[in-house]
Amino acid sequence: MAFTLRVTFVGLCLFAADEARRRMHVLMPRAVGQPHGPGHHDGDHPEGESGANHAHCVDPHIPVLEFDTAHLRAGQQEPDELVARRTLRGTMFTLGGGAEPDLRICPQIVGVRDVAGSGVLPEFLEDVPGNRVASRVTLESGRMSAVAKGECWEWADGQCRRMAHEAEWELPMEGDSLSIELRGVTGGVAEGKPIVTLYPIESGSGRRVLNLMVRHLPLVELGPDDSGVPVPQRPAHGTEATHFSVYYELFGTEPRVLPKYCGTDCADLEGDCPLIEGRGGLAYNCMLGGG
Repeated sequence: MAFTLRVTFVGLCLFAADEARRRMHVLMPRAVGQPHGPGHHDGDHPEGESGANHAHCVDPHIPVLEFDTAHLRAGQQEPDELVARRTLRGTMFTLGGGAEPDLRICPQIVGVRDVAGSGVLPEFLEDVPGNRVASRVTLESGRMSAVAKGECWEWADGQCRRMAHEAEWELPMEGDSLSIELRGVTGGVAEGKPIVTLYPIESGSGRRVLNLMVRHLPLVELGPDDSGVPVPQRPAHGTEATHFSVYYELFGTEPRVLPKYCGTDCADLEGDCPLIEGRGGLAYNCMLGGG
């Protein structure tokens, strides 16, 4: 039987189309509490160093896969409203196949390549992208189906525009289950339990849907609500989105333009992408990018 696979991406996730092989890669650049750019390499600073005196230093980000625990059992008709989580650090996986994907992305996702001056480095589109990415999801079918409205940021042209932090990708699937095989970004099978088998939930309307969420966010946004760690507050006008700087490493260039916050009131963008209420992260902290 057929079902719909819906994957929600949240945070520092860059949609990079591989036009030659007709697939979409969602790249999650490494962000480990240190400066980023071609002049900085692993080992320049210890992981976890605050780097307060370094330009464009970002908080450590962790990529995770989340889903309702009802998806672990076949034939369920309602979610458990309990979330299972598996870290994706150092791993990648592929979804879909068959019909080619629609590689267009919604206009609320800003095109970083337009500012970087070139596309993503070819190495990150290869079968083995290497450990300069924290994780990667490859989409071999489906399309971007919805996007968060986003808050307002000044971009390269000096104008305030909406930039989304969350987007959905839908894939039509055949069969009764989905097996996700996690592989290492440097090759081989991932450590731990490399294969997760999940099942769609059958709604009363007869539609069968499997919902996944991939989040690449700072620990403060991933932790429990009662962790006691203060949540970042909405930034002041003119504040740069320093987390955005890590995207430029995927293009092999220094950070050229960083978004500057300009509030919640700006024009909506034209386009036919349905809007969703963001639920997986802060709309003003880590935005999606396009490659």
